[in-house]
Amino acid sequence: MNIEFIDLTEVQKDVVHCYAHRTGNEKKSMEQRQKETLIEHTELCQQYYEKIVEHKQIQVVFEQFEKLYFSDMSREGIHFFETMRDNVITFHDIGKINPRFQEKNMGNYELKGKARPDNSVGSKHSILSSVLYLDYFLDRVSQIENLEERKSLRDLAYIHSFLIAKHHGALTDFQTYLDSFASLNDTEGTVLGWHAQQWLKKWKEENENQKVRKKVYLKKDKQEDMFERISGDDASRQVYLFGYTRLLFSLLVAVDYYATSDYMNGIKLKAFGQLNDISNIIQAYEKTGTQQSIREYEKTKYPQRRERLVKKKKADVINDLRTEMFLDAENTLKEHINDHIFYLEEPTGAGKSNTALNLSFQIIKKVKNINKIFYIYPFNTLVDQNIENLGKIFGNQKDIMN
Repeated sequence: MNIEFIDLTEVQKDVVHCYAHRTGNEKKSMEQRQKETLIEHTELCQQYYEKIVEHKQIQVVFEQFEKLYFSDMSREGIHFFETMRDNVITFHDIGKINPRFQEKNMGNYELKGKARPDNSVGSKHSILSSVLYLDYFLDRVSQIENLEERKSLRDLAYIHSFLIAKHHGALTDFQTYLDSFASLNDTEGTVLGWHAQQWLKKWKEENENQKVRKKVYLKKDKQEDMFERISGDDASRQVYLFGYTRLLFSLLVAVDYYATSDYMNGIKLKAFGQLNDISNIIQAYEKTGTQQSIREYEKTKYPQRRERLVKKKKADVINDLRTEMFLDAENTLKEHINDHIFYLEEPTGAGKSNTALNLSFQIIKKVKNINKIFYIYPFNTLVDQNIENLGKIFGNQKDIMN
């Protein structure tokens, strides 16, 4: 996957004078504290984004989304979309060029005299990042010749900007976000987006002698057209888009958190929870008394199972039933390994936890793209109980338990 990040200095040259975070002894003045530049933070976020996309094979999901959602889009249009998508990371904090943010949060007065947003925006930065993103990409979208591709990509530009605007909070109503760009004369709701765009207009006129490239506000008829396109008659397209936006939002929040922790706490994340090599875990698991007993049964008694079922003879002991359910589940999984959803139903005391653990290992062994296991339990007591059982299985071997 080839990721093309945009150079922030090409978007706003003043980023070179800006900081993203500060750390150090709280007794020191704000000016004395160690500071991370905005460019350093952005580059660190980009590095974590590349790592997560690689380690978690996110490119496979992205490619599937493109195939399903943009079935008729040209290769050039897809490439433009990918640039917009990846650079959500690049633009997410560019609004920190806000002089109010730099002065209040960073003790940085390098931008003194530059255009300042009004009190409605104050020292906020996310909403400014979103309008800078829109200003940059809407201008480029307008240059695309194909009308249908232009409309579709413009929709995604607004959705991406919404993720940027909300990356320190929750994904609230998209409609409300769009309406926030309307002036007081056009809406009764919040107009934070409108104030942000007024700042950008003033910033460009005063600092760069430029005009805002494209108006951000969509009139009601244009909004209706957008929602018609992104909802339409095909419900599956809505599901694809919802899944994509949640994934990209999660990536943005994650990389921002990892990069900030990296700087603030010196915690550099090197592993992302995937199981790259579980051979030592499986080896330890298969050496347990329970597993050795099951494998011995598999060799000696399990072949007779079908004959016994035909004759309707009962198993001798409950352990035989547990073992046979374990082996039945394993064999069924192997026969249908290319399917995606399996349902295991067993009564209490039948050994579901051990069976599920084995099935998880079998999946990871046989499906190369699977490298993570999630256990979801309805009660904390079951979580504690399962951790205790895992400790017994693996003899509390520290490397495996970690």
